[in-house]
Amino acid sequence: MRHRTFPAPWRVDVTEGGHFVVKDATGFSICYVYARRDEALRSSYMTHAEAVVIAEAIAKLPELAMLTDGQAWNTELLFRRA
Repeated sequence: MRHRTFPAPWRVDVTEGGHFVVKDATGFSICYVYARRDEALRSSYMTHAEAVVIAEAIAKLPELAMLTDGQAWNTELLFRRA
């Protein structure tokens, strides 16, 4: 199996449908985060605000992975809004 890398920085883009895609520095799509603006709380979908938080947290993973072994993962950094 070929080893693939996903170079940092990762970014969050909005699709035409209003969903979110996390892309690496080359523009490769790493993941999609889906949400609904209408009736999300009454369904199994995330709200738009929840999806933004999740997509932004995923985009910060390379930054967190670069922490030295002596440092603990900071969940405040993961979920802090830019």
